[in-house]
Amino acid sequence: MKSECSRLRTQIKQLTTPESSPKVVSLNSVPKKSDNGELKNISQEITHLITEMGIKIGVRLKQEIAKHEPERVKLAISAFEQYRSHNSIESPGACLLAMIRDEAEPNVPLKAMTPLEDEFERWYCQAIESGFCQDVPKKYLPIQQGEIQVRVNNDKFSSGYELLSWQIAKAKMELDEDSSIS
Repeated sequence: MKSECSRLRTQIKQLTTPESSPKVVSLNSVPKKSDNGELKNISQEITHLITEMGIKIGVRLKQEIAKHEPERVKLAISAFEQYRSHNSIESPGACLLAMIRDEAEPNVPLKAMTPLEDEFERWYCQAIESGFCQDVPKKYLPIQQGEIQVRVNNDKFSSGYELLSWQIAKAKMELDEDSSIS
């Protein structure tokens, strides 16, 4: 047992005492990183797109951009712009960094909108802005017999709204506007 303890003490001393010849690294051998060198990897178009949005291109953003193909970065920038147009962002640089890292792509409608869908979209935005309808995202609106139902603000109902077909609601809104003008 004594011999084992002695052996372990010797081993610990060997592992904890520094070596007699320390490693020397020449400062000249380490290449200097310059901002210009890193920016050369980023295309001028990408740099322009990012600075135009008011985002400073920091070190981490440069590094992340350098890891991805320029087309993937442009797609991520488009996705960021689309996201920012609908959401409030506290830290745009961090959000863009995450989107580039995740190789985000903008949402594209799977099919072209029909004229009727386009008409609904324009009317619904106007109805929400005027306070005629409650602001419920389209994907959460119920559909009955193929017609989108909207929540029209109405104090006569205990819920505070009345569920109507969007076309009936549109006609009612136009009637209300006409009667308020007269």
